[in-house]
Amino acid sequence: MNLLDTKTKGKTIQRADWERFFSSRNRIEANFVAAHPNYPAHDHAFMEIQLIVAGSCLQRTSLGDTRPVAGDVYLFRPGAWHAYEEVDGLSLYNCCFDSALLARELAWTVDHPMLGSLLWFIPLTPEQHGVAALHLPPREVRRCRQLLDTLRRLARKDPSVAFADELGLLLQILGLLGRHLPKERIRQTSDRTHSAVAEAIRLIDERPAEGWTLTALAERVHVEPTYFVRLFHKMVGVPPMAYLAGRRAELAAGLLRDSCAPVSEIGRLVGWPDPNHFSRRFREKFSLSPSRYRQRFEAVGRSRRG
Repeated sequence: MNLLDTKTKGKTIQRADWERFFSSRNRIEANFVAAHPNYPAHDHAFMEIQLIVAGSCLQRTSLGDTRPVAGDVYLFRPGAWHAYEEVDGLSLYNCCFDSALLARELAWTVDHPMLGSLLWFIPLTPEQHGVAALHLPPREVRRCRQLLDTLRRLARKDPSVAFADELGLLLQILGLLGRHLPKERIRQTSDRTHSAVAEAIRLIDERPAEGWTLTALAERVHVEPTYFVRLFHKMVGVPPMAYLAGRRAELAAGLLRDSCAPVSEIGRLVGWPDPNHFSRRFREKFSLSPSRYRQRFEAVGRSRRG
């Protein structure tokens, strides 16, 4: 699992080699790293679940520095950066899946108390910066590893044939993790997701750069704006405009990392033509300005080439 120096319009960026493999094959992928190295700050354009199985390290994230132990699990939404330092015998699994699944095959999870909290409610909370964390007891670690190993073996099959099995395994993994979220973090609701919420998520994910306003979005899903805000917040954990801002920030993070476009142009591309507004909203999501976020990855590239 090494970083590759990839040339993009003359600039070297850092990308995970298995990330490129993942993006070109399946929408759901598992990976096991028996001896994880120190690994510089990086992020992804997809959802990532990380399970620590042995060893230790200093893991840096937008939430701060932690020293994970066996059984610790982290979920990273797109753009949520992390790094591994002071690695000592670290072994872990990664499970990655296309965030587009959240608007399609997994859209129903938004109203499930455990799965909605794991995928939406907790990581989308502003102070979480796209990260959720939990801990599994040893017995559940073994079960999770079995599911991940089965998912790894499916990668050898035709993706069009294996996808249904992969999706089933992913749901089992998510269900196992959801049962071990801190109880105080699980959103308690017995309500079903209003169709307007699912439709709004689909619209935002398909056209995040659209000049959406609360009124325009509510009109598209045929719900009165005030009621729409209450519905969306209850189901997703944040208001619709906050969700839109989060998705734009996630997209901007990928462009900052993988392109040479000026920061102001990236802001315009994701729907924030005002550079100052772009900087404020991006910082709210990742605790770094867009320029500083890009510099972090450029510094990684320089250090590896040096």
